[in-house]
Formats: sequence, structure tokens, C-alpha cells
Amino acid sequence: MNASATPLGANGILHHLSSKTLALFEPHLRKVKLPQGTVLHEAGETITSVYFPLSGMVSMLAVLNSGEAIEAGVIGREGFVGGYLGARGWRSLGHAVMQMSGEALRLNVRHFKKAYDASDELRLMVNSYQAVVHFQAQQTAACQALHQVEPRMCRWLLQAQDATGSDTLTLTQELLSHMLGVRRTSVSGSANKLQDEGLINYKRGVIRILDRKGLEKRSCECYAACTTRSPTRCLGISAQSARRHTAWTAWVKWRTLCDPNESDPSGPTGARCLPPQKARRTIASTPTGCWSMCRMPTTNCCDRI
Repeated sequence: MNASATPLGANGILHHLSSKTLALFEPHLRKVKLPQGTVLHEAGETITSVYFPLSGMVSMLAVLNSGEAIEAGVIGREGFVGGYLGARGWRSLGHAVMQMSGEALRLNVRHFKKAYDASDELRLMVNSYQAVVHFQAQQTAACQALHQVEPRMCRWLLQAQDATGSDTLTLTQELLSHMLGVRRTSVSGSANKLQDEGLINYKRGVIRILDRKGLEKRSCECYAACTTRSPTRCLGISAQSARRHTAWTAWVKWRTLCDPNESDPSGPTGARCLPPQKARRTIASTPTGCWSMCRMPTTNCCDRI
């Protein structure tokens, strides 16, 4: 993931949405401060709010009956928390907690679901981002089981920097040990080694990344695997797909205007037109710019409109 892909103080999902889609729920967004340790969703509870982080980092935790927890994924300003399940009326499947304090835009799940149902673009964006989160959870599980502590720590620090957009990360060794699923002594030894090599500076619960490229070299393969399926790249593709889908829908609508009985846009040309006044009104209701985007062959049957 590219830490600079989503501007600081902005959210990646909202940043990639068109103004038309954003207008469906933007008036209902509320900015909130989220201190470290704030629980956004408890496992098994009904989701009432969707969060779009602007800063900080959210950890998605798997919590056992014993109270032990391990991190399954991280979400920063590139994504959202609770939207995929909330739109379906499902309960939270995991524990979402602020790992590093920050701010977010909060939206009542009712307003989110209404926009989700009304907008193809938002649905594509949400579903594509959720697919990336699912992949990262799978990769994290493999990483926790198969890789050594040091490469895993490098991977986690890189992901945390991507999520927050900051070189300075506030967290204790105890917290990091829970995230990596190892003992505190293992975290301490690995952190000291990375510090001796000049990759990080660790002091009093604050880690400062000094050499990002060095961390990338020391990281396990999981960071590169997650980078190739980064949320930022996914969101860009999703936004483009949504625009193409809108253009195709508009083009089919235009062809159907020429002949209400012609459902196949690749069918015969020279179909009879609707009355010019009615055709003008209907075409005007489609998104601006669709005709130039779809780049599909057209007939001349509506040239007189």
C-alpha cells in the first residue's frame, strides 16, 4: 500500500466516490475523535454505525473465550469499518478497536444502507474493498503461523505506517506482542535488533520508522502480497468499473429508446425513434459524459433529437 495514495486527513473510500454518490449520505456524516483503545464494534453485537477513518488505525481482532486476542487485519484511512456487514443487517463478526488514536467520520448504518442500496458505485466500492480485507486476513493468518517474529514485525510496522500515514507509531511492547501473537520478550528482542540496524527508533512506547526500504527488505513476503492487492489500487479500479457500468447502462438505455422492443444493444440498426421531445427528456436523465465514455458503435436514428 502506498501511504501517500490517500491524502492525509481524507478517507480513501469517500475520496474515490463521485459527488453524486457522496451526496446520498454526506449530510449525515459526523466527525468524531477516537482515542486509543476505543471499541468500535464488539463481536456478536448489532452494527449501528459505519466509520470512515481519517487518521489513526483500527485493528480487527479475533477474541477467544479466554479473553486472548490476536490481530486479523488493520484498517486505516484507506477504508471503512462496519459497512459491508452493516448494509446487510448482520452482526459484527469480530472485535474492532482503535489501535492508534485518530479521527473518523461516523455514519448511522440506516443512512449507509439506504445509499448502498441506491448506488451501484458505492456497492462496487464496498464489495471490492471487503474482498481485499478478506484476502489480507487470510495472508495474516498464514504469516502468524509460518513466519518468524522479526519479519512479521517488519510487515506489521509497514502496514501500520501505510494505515496511519505517519513515521511515528505510538504503541507498547505489550500491545505489539498481542498483535503478533507472541511473548513480550520476543517483541523486545526483535525491536532491539531492528533498532541496532538503524531501521527504527524505539523509546517509551513510541516507534519511529527511520528506514522504510530497509524494513521492506527485512519483511516477509506477506507485505508484498498485500501490497499487490492494496485497498488504494482496488478502490481506483472499482471507481473506474462503476463509471463504465454507468456508461454501459446509459448506452443500452439510449438504444432501447430507439426501439422499445429492442432489448439487445447489438441488434439491428435503423430502428424507429421515440418522439424527439420524449427522447430528449429521457436521455437528459442519464449521467453526463456517458456517451463519450462507453465508446460503443451507435446508430444515426436519433440524430434529429
